[in-house]
Amino acid sequence: IDTTSYSGGTSAWTTLTGPVIAEDINGDIGSSTTAHVLTLPAGWEFNTTVGQWHAIVTGTMLLGATSTTANTMSFVVSATSSIGTLSTLTFSGIQVKPTGTATSTVNITQTTGIITGITNGDSGVGTSLGLINSVVGAVNNLNIYQAPVVGATVDNPFNTQPIISVIDRFGNGVGSQNVVASVGSGTGTLFGTLTQTSNGNGSTTFSGLGYRKSGETFTINFAVGGVSTTSAALGPLSAGAAASLSVETAVDGSGTTVPSQNLNSGSAITAYSITRDQYSNFVANAAADAWSLASKTGNVVDTDLVAASDSKSAVMTGHNSGTATIHATKAGLTAADSGTITVSACSPYSVSDGSVGSYPTCAITCNAGYYLTGSSCSLIGGGGVFSGILLSSPTYSSGSLLRASNSDKVYLIDNGEKRWIPTGEIFNANGYSWANVKVVASGVISGYTEGANVQQATTLPPWQTIPEGGLIRANGDVDVYIVKYVGSKKFKRLILNPSIFNSYKHLKWRDIKDVGKSVADSFTVSDLVRAVNDFRVYKLYPAGDTGEKRWIETAAVFTSLGYNWDSVYEINQTDRDSYKTGQTLK
Repeated sequence: IDTTSYSGGTSAWTTLTGPVIAEDINGDIGSSTTAHVLTLPAGWEFNTTVGQWHAIVTGTMLLGATSTTANTMSFVVSATSSIGTLSTLTFSGIQVKPTGTATSTVNITQTTGIITGITNGDSGVGTSLGLINSVVGAVNNLNIYQAPVVGATVDNPFNTQPIISVIDRFGNGVGSQNVVASVGSGTGTLFGTLTQTSNGNGSTTFSGLGYRKSGETFTINFAVGGVSTTSAALGPLSAGAAASLSVETAVDGSGTTVPSQNLNSGSAITAYSITRDQYSNFVANAAADAWSLASKTGNVVDTDLVAASDSKSAVMTGHNSGTATIHATKAGLTAADSGTITVSACSPYSVSDGSVGSYPTCAITCNAGYYLTGSSCSLIGGGGVFSGILLSSPTYSSGSLLRASNSDKVYLIDNGEKRWIPTGEIFNANGYSWANVKVVASGVISGYTEGANVQQATTLPPWQTIPEGGLIRANGDVDVYIVKYVGSKKFKRLILNPSIFNSYKHLKWRDIKDVGKSVADSFTVSDLVRAVNDFRVYKLYPAGDTGEKRWIETAAVFTSLGYNWDSVYEINQTDRDSYKTGQTLK
């Protein structure tokens, strides 16, 4: 009898065959006004809701009244069998089901009445009138008897392997069931023996299970057919030992190998040396033993790549046309390369009274007296509006960074003198930005008096610890600004709201630096912007999380209003479109 016949199971009742009681001699089954009572043991019941069971008599014995309760069936013998004849009592239509949970073999006994040769008693005492065997039911539930306990890293199986109990609806163990383990939540993979078979008690012990993804919590799902259970959250695990080196786009390992791409002259790419374990899990932003440019073509030179002082990253700045890959090495690991970086130099912008060379990093002001309504190579190549007066001998303010078009030397302009910055380490340590280096004709450099070489600053003012493109917030304030430097000028621009912040994929909330009010106030607020691929310059009027933008119609209007071309920021279209359009400034 399948225990699923219990109330709520798949089959309500089981019909028994018999029992059959046969006399050995006349009168073995005695008559009496007292009923013969056949009783089921505890944990079982008779069906009292269907048609009455039947007893067929062969011989001369006569039956009287019959009745059924949940635990008993009764009958009265009104007349015993005649002398010289033997009677047989054959029962049919008796239905039973288990009411308990344990599987067992039990019997029906007579507890009242006299039948010769039958000893009255309960299910454990007395003569059996028929055995009933209860077997385990279908799989109804899986219990995690022993939860898995993970180790420290992805390299090894779990310290404690899971044990799963496969049971029917009453908690009886179900054997010979294939239990399959799989990832419930998480992006990693399980390893080990993922399918185990339950033993006779329904116990299923897994072996060798482990998880190959570091840095995340995960769960394990165990299933038999459509029945399943899921573990509590496990992990996170640490990565294994470093097995590979790669040149990637993100310091925290969330990026990819730096892909093949175009790099406009004056723009820069930052690459990070990332180590990963044998399963590609992020291990560390580790210091490379060496950085270099490999597979160089054209006019790309080694000095276009400058490694950080900790050698964990390097910046490639585009200068002259050509191609290269960013190459990193580390002892014990295979060297790594980026995709091919193709540098595109800007074309000269010609005017009627002279020719202006290529100034790829000049942003808005390309030469003293010359202005573009936008920035970058496309404008210098003729894509923007050019205005101003050509000065025969351009001059640059103190703090300007210059490099001759035919040299890799970078100079700081300081009170009319040029001061050579001899190493990239000194350049970075002093808080200078490569994006602010202007490429000029060699005659411009030679026009300055030679001053002392720039030395590494021993103590930097607070603002110099904030890099180009850094994010700042004054203590006690909620407004977040992005900063930029043009020579000795320092600007900050308000990021209007969190949605706009998130539209810049390279900005991270964790990079916001809280600074003192005096440091924040040392930056000039800029509210002048233009969007990528849009020559129009707008003045912004923020108001809470919204604001208004007004187009400055011409360069002449811009100048007449006393605005500073160096303060114009380049923004994305989402940022621009978040401001309502106001009246044009004419």
